[in-house]
Amino acid sequence: MHLAIDLSHYGIRFGALESDPSTYKDLHFKNLTDVAIKEDLTVFFQDHGIRMAELNECTISWSCMRTTLVPGNIFAETSPSAIFSLCYGKHFDSKTIDYNRLPEQSIVNVFEIPLWVKSFFVTKFPRAIIQQEGSIIIRGLFGTGSFKLRALISVHHNYFGLIIVAENKLQFYSCFDYQNVEDIIYHFIFVLQQKEWFGSEIKIEVCGGIGSEKDLILEIEEKLKKFKEFQQKSIVSNFNFLINSHKFCV
Repeated sequence: MHLAIDLSHYGIRFGALESDPSTYKDLHFKNLTDVAIKEDLTVFFQDHGIRMAELNECTISWSCMRTTLVPGNIFAETSPSAIFSLCYGKHFDSKTIDYNRLPEQSIVNVFEIPLWVKSFFVTKFPRAIIQQEGSIIIRGLFGTGSFKLRALISVHHNYFGLIIVAENKLQFYSCFDYQNVEDIIYHFIFVLQQKEWFGSEIKIEVCGGIGSEKDLILEIEEKLKKFKEFQQKSIVSNFNFLINSHKFCV
């Protein structure tokens, strides 16, 4: 069995890739301390009969807002902490900085990940593959079609990621804060306008991450469809895009 886990500061979602998506399980963390989260996860896996030692594959998507991409040749000349510091300042623990290589695109994803993630999962399943959510989405987009202009909006509790591909190249990658649907729409349209893509034929997929509500995802889809610049059939809510993209990580 291949267990796919989506994880963030706010909760966890998991499911077997071979199973019906409707059977995926969710847990929202009530107490965000490291100890409480690890206790919640232990009970959660026990309640659902998941024995990590019995799994053939386990991939973990870690979602966070502070993530940046750099060309592989630049990464080779510096360090993950130096890159992170350049982007986000010096207020961080260097032990929490990690990276994923994406050799097909010649880029490296540098991001922060709390120590409890590895201490919990690596102990229980040493062969688990842990990647930042953006890395997994990029793999999923290039694995399912990246020639035509295509945007993936991944919505979480209070931030969202925006990844755009076209002509088999990664064209845009960033994360934004939001307070309401209008914020998400504004940032998305602004990026399209800045890149001179607004009005171009584009496929837009809205994906619900941990902590986002289904109604919010549907509202984003409906508001985007009100723009005459978009073809309505090209805007879809793809709730399982992220978890389905785990298959490209093994």
